[in-house]
Amino acid sequence: MGGSFLLIPKQSKYAEQAYEAIKWMLSPEQQLEVAKISGNFPSTPSVYGDKTFTEQGFDFWGGQKLGVLFAEVSKDVKVQRKGPNYQTVEDIINDGMQAVTVGKSEDPEKEFWELVEKAKTKLKNK
Repeated sequence: MGGSFLLIPKQSKYAEQAYEAIKWMLSPEQQLEVAKISGNFPSTPSVYGDKTFTEQGFDFWGGQKLGVLFAEVSKDVKVQRKGPNYQTVEDIINDGMQAVTVGKSEDPEKEFWELVEKAKTKLKNK
């Protein structure tokens, strides 16, 4: 699900300090530093044109400099809304993925259609 869930509980004794830490974490300078160190895609669009981001090569991609491409593609990403049954369906899918990857299910396509039926049944019974 990524790392985009930042919040400060209402009961926090240190809400102001937590807010300052979040502001620091999300600052353009810090986003660039994290991208440089780990290759994480920055969540702050104002850094997408910075050479620190656009000129960085990624070992996983054979050294390609994908910052420009990723920044361009990110402009078209639509916000995803998760409905009230999201977690129910995600749990079923995760179980199926475990069966295929860890349990080495003999027939991944059969496993997929069984997951679809499990989800339909579970949602019908809610």
